[in-house]
Amino acid sequence: MEQITQNDQRTQQDRRSNPSSPGSICLLGGRRKHVRRAEDAKRGYYVDLYSKRSVFIISTILVMSIIDGYLTLSLVGQGAMEANPIMRFYLQLNTPLFLCVKYVVSYMSVFLLLIHKNFYIFKTSLSVKQVILGILGIYAGLIVWEVVLFV
Repeated sequence: MEQITQNDQRTQQDRRSNPSSPGSICLLGGRRKHVRRAEDAKRGYYVDLYSKRSVFIISTILVMSIIDGYLTLSLVGQGAMEANPIMRFYLQLNTPLFLCVKYVVSYMSVFLLLIHKNFYIFKTSLSVKQVILGILGIYAGLIVWEVVLFV
């Protein structure tokens, strides 16, 4: 069997030798939408581009977070009490601050989940995608409950 020797004439460093920087997520480049190897899918993987479905689900969660905030303010105005003690603290300080904290915490959490959507929780069969769908369902149920209380 003939051995193949490689004549390495590359002048640049191999880009694969170092992992991507955390700031590269903000760049609009990249082509990776799916995993290339089956063994990588088992470990979890990052992508450069997200599906329309993923973006739609994340956007829906963020809109539901805003709706939840305003419904909470309406219910508190009618005598209800915020159940979350941390958010209750911000609500007592200042209403715009409450809405800002609620949205920023929701946005950052969902953004981190989106980045890690192709991973599994503690190497179990529970995927981050399933967690995202669970959050969507919980928000839908919460909004329905708040509307029922409001009416």
